[in-house]
Amino acid sequence: MKEVAKPGRLPAFLNALRKARASQGTAVDESGVGLRNLLTAIGRIRAVASPEVATTNPIERRFSPDFLSRLHSIRQRAINDGRLLNVWTIAGLKRDEVRTAKVLSWILDCNGSHGFGPAVLHELIGILDRRPGGEVLGKAIPGASYQSFVEYSPFGAQENRVDLAIVGENCVIFIEVKIDAGEGINQIERYASLAHERALSLGKPHGFVLYLSQNPPSDSHDHVIRLRWRDVAKAIDRATAAKSERSVATSVLDQFAAHLKSLH
Repeated sequence: MKEVAKPGRLPAFLNALRKARASQGTAVDESGVGLRNLLTAIGRIRAVASPEVATTNPIERRFSPDFLSRLHSIRQRAINDGRLLNVWTIAGLKRDEVRTAKVLSWILDCNGSHGFGPAVLHELIGILDRRPGGEVLGKAIPGASYQSFVEYSPFGAQENRVDLAIVGENCVIFIEVKIDAGEGINQIERYASLAHERALSLGKPHGFVLYLSQNPPSDSHDHVIRLRWRDVAKAIDRATAAKSERSVATSVLDQFAAHLKSLH
């Protein structure tokens, strides 16, 4: 008869996983977020283990001592080679809007040192223009060499400073970043007007505002499109998945996508 897992092995294994996740600033608790983090950690370890774990006897997968021992060894190798690291949680990015916006600006910058060019922005537009209410964004053509800005004041007025801005081939796109803060008074309407005015001043036909938040904007506007953090994470995932070879930059972008998913 196959040996059954000893009662103490599974708690020890889960405790080791909990410590690994806690070292990244995300403790595993009894909430839904904690469970999701635990499953994510197990998924990463299984990915590193492939095909070793994938070919394991199904009965052994039921947490037999031999399976848990091998999985613990695989997890340790993953820690040693850095595959379980997340530089953004280690750096304490957390839910800071300004710092998160700066990282996002770097990722969306077609000239960014990540080497992905305009891929993430193009994926993001592709996701949004297929969504009800986002079709209007299909008119936007950023091009391959657009300009990106952080804390952008379109006409020099500091009271109208936009978190992120993209000046593309035929459009101006403002991105307002919200994590925990709420909207300012008439902020959405004001930014929509500014995007339109700035686009016209640059000879571009389209001006849009992407409202990046867990919550929808309080007012609807034809050229204001709701953007969620998980949409950005999906765009990053698609851009990195399209790369034929893994790189340090790929891992860093994937880590940021994982961080964004935790903002919900």
